[in-house]
Amino acid sequence: MNPDKDDIVKASNQIGLTDSQTDNLWKAFQELQINKPKSTFPTALLYLGALIAIVSMTWFYTASLKNSYALLISITYALIFFSFGLYFYRAKKLRVPGAFLSLLGIVMIPLIVYSLQNVMHWWPISSSNPYIGFYHWVHGDWVPMEICTLAVACLVLYFIRVPLITIPIYITLSFMTMDAIYLFTYPTWYNWSYYCTASIILGTLFTILGFVLCRKEQNEFGFWSYFFWHVFMLEWTYRLECTD
Repeated sequence: MNPDKDDIVKASNQIGLTDSQTDNLWKAFQELQINKPKSTFPTALLYLGALIAIVSMTWFYTASLKNSYALLISITYALIFFSFGLYFYRAKKLRVPGAFLSLLGIVMIPLIVYSLQNVMHWWPISSSNPYIGFYHWVHGDWVPMEICTLAVACLVLYFIRVPLITIPIYITLSFMTMDAIYLFTYPTWYNWSYYCTASIILGTLFTILGFVLCRKEQNEFGFWSYFFWHVFMLEWTYRLECTD
């Protein structure tokens, strides 16, 4: 049930609220309705559209573009996504479209850093990892990309308080943990006990964070923390089974 303003006024008069208190109550109710998550078919289509956009842009850049062109185009796309995302979220009060566009902007950050490293010849000469390997392989060369992505994602979350923005944060933390192990344990990086221990520690931290967020009535933020704990553990369980 969604009461209108007349219902709020009548209820306020019954309990003796003043006109100013009634107006404040109505404004607070409208704010809650705007920020209330809605699970609708259009929202599901937005999730699907964002996933298609992420996959297609990653494939397009890795398959077709030189580093200099990739740098220019990825920066342009990131600025467009962030600008429209902030516009929809702040000006139009559309949380879901604003969050999705901002999420697409965050996805551009690893490519921007990767392309910049290649253009400036900062990429390790001994490394032959193409960008597509960022999503598949553990390697210490990815750490600068992950640090920048994590910083930008946290900054976006500060301005756009939508649980969806925590997705790249959790994914980047997971990637960065594994790649940092490679970086600091090379040449014994193939010792899977390092990754198992790190997985347990990181998963425990995700679980504690989810519990704390739920206790603070931030259930949507807590959900994503629990969710990525399970995804992370399933991924590494699968990897370990494949190595046996």
